Amino acid sequence: MRELKSTQKAKVFISSLNRHKLGERPLSAVRDALVERLEERFPFLTVDVNEDWPAIGAGDPRKTTQYQARTCHLFLGILVDAYGFKDRTGLSATQIEFEAAIADSREKMLVFVQDTLKDPKVRERQPDPYLDLLDELTSYRGGKIVSWFKDADQLVEDALDAVNLFCATTMRAIRRFPDYASAKTPLETQWELMTFTDRHRALVEAFHDEVKEIELQDTAVRGMEWRGEVETAERYDMTLELDGEAHTLPVLLSACPDRFSYADAARYVGYPFRTCVESWDEPLGPLHIVAVFRTVTDTQVRRHLGNPDIHVFKESWGFYAADPERFIQIAYLVGCSSPRRMVGKVREFLVWLDEYEQLDELVERARIRGKVLAARR
Repeated sequence: MRELKSTQKAKVFISSLNRHKLGERPLSAVRDALVERLEERFPFLTVDVNEDWPAIGAGDPRKTTQYQARTCHLFLGILVDAYGFKDRTGLSATQIEFEAAIADSREKMLVFVQDTLKDPKVRERQPDPYLDLLDELTSYRGGKIVSWFKDADQLVEDALDAVNLFCATTMRAIRRFPDYASAKTPLETQWELMTFTDRHRALVEAFHDEVKEIELQDTAVRGMEWRGEVETAERYDMTLELDGEAHTLPVLLSACPDRFSYADAARYVGYPFRTCVESWDEPLGPLHIVAVFRTVTDTQVRRHLGNPDIHVFKESWGFYAADPERFIQIAYLVGCSSPRRMVGKVREFLVWLDEYEQLDELVERARIRGKVLAARR
């Protein structure tokens, strides 16, 4: 059986105190045992705990824990009868991680609570933020408790059973509903009710606000930074590191506020690979990204580029098109119906570029595209 790459596995993040004992066993040792058993039983999962990750972003551990909790596919949270060290905000790292996971998706959370926290005398020793979190997690409307555990052995077994049920339920849901997880959030409903003009603006603003938070730990893509407007598009710089050498690849963002088949929606995209590069004077030509609110098809992609004889890759996040004559390259991200979904599509596209070894070709096409544009001036 082919071994999966790390980028092909679902990411599980375990959040808990680092220094605590369950009976005679350190919680760190219990978590290590849980990681080993999870990865042995579920080879399609890769499991991390908070102390495995060095601080990123100016040495800020808070940013690291928030990033891992926000971007993991499955969050296992363990709450014990001790709160832990508070940072400058007055919160523990564990609570910061929980709040980041809650903000991203309650559905991905499995929570395990030490049963001593049912004891009023134990509860009264806990700080108010911790009690608020416990109350939220145990409330009828927001409840996410999977189990109350007595000891380390029960914690490990309950976690294994919960992950097994989570995976099985998720797979059943995917098989039953082709558009799994398509139930609209209030924000998605709000976007649905917008005019094309307002929705186009929302797509562009959401990309601007959210894409800077994307940090990929397992790929050569280091991030994306906004640089300003170029004609009808938004200019970003994507930072890459290939074979120890840093590259800054220009990116031009456009947005389609509905299906690409609607001419009135497609006109918001226009032809940025023509109009936005008329006076291009950089050594690398741009990668174009089109955020599509609904859908685009293979035929529409070829028609948009004006050449049916091009390379087109179809993936779950959309289409990647590369013209071998003019060296234009465009990613069409479909289903960008909310900021969260858009960021997910961008992240999937960037991981795909690295996983399928497209980054070297991406940069080489950009070099040739830069020369083509220079020759046209």
